[in-house]
Amino acid sequence: MKNICLRPFERRDFARLIAWIDSEQLLYQFAGPVFQYPLTEFQLEQYLAESNRIPYVVEDCVSGKAVGHAEIFRLSDTRGKLCRLLISDPMQRGRGIGQELVRELLRICREEFGFQEMELNVYDWNLPAIHCYEKAGFVRNHGKSSSFSIGNETWQSINMTLTIRGQLQGQ
Repeated sequence: MKNICLRPFERRDFARLIAWIDSEQLLYQFAGPVFQYPLTEFQLEQYLAESNRIPYVVEDCVSGKAVGHAEIFRLSDTRGKLCRLLISDPMQRGRGIGQELVRELLRICREEFGFQEMELNVYDWNLPAIHCYEKAGFVRNHGKSSSFSIGNETWQSINMTLTIRGQLQGQ
């Protein structure tokens, strides 16, 4: 049984996402350099206007309550990228929602967009996320990494890739 459902992210969702992002560190973990803190409706309007971005609200299928955010980014006709994945309630993290979300996003990438290759970036200290992505079949791409400075810290981002073939791992 599906626990989460995805629906398109729309203007009516802006205030909720802004409320979830309560620190510069969380914004940077969630979005990298795409947004500036504090997150604003103007930034989200520009975000929605980018045609290669396909953002979703993650909802609990039973209650309809929004529990997160996710994005698929179209890199080309055959390649996509998972971006800006967030489970909003820290108490709900580590309970399999992220794995279900990644599986559903990959299903959409395969069935609706016909992507054959996927990638994502994750900070090297985010071990639960890395484990989630590895369970879905992503592998580290050691040839592509980057670093970002936030405050007095430098965060290392690692790139992970997945070749989509018929049935996805974990399904």
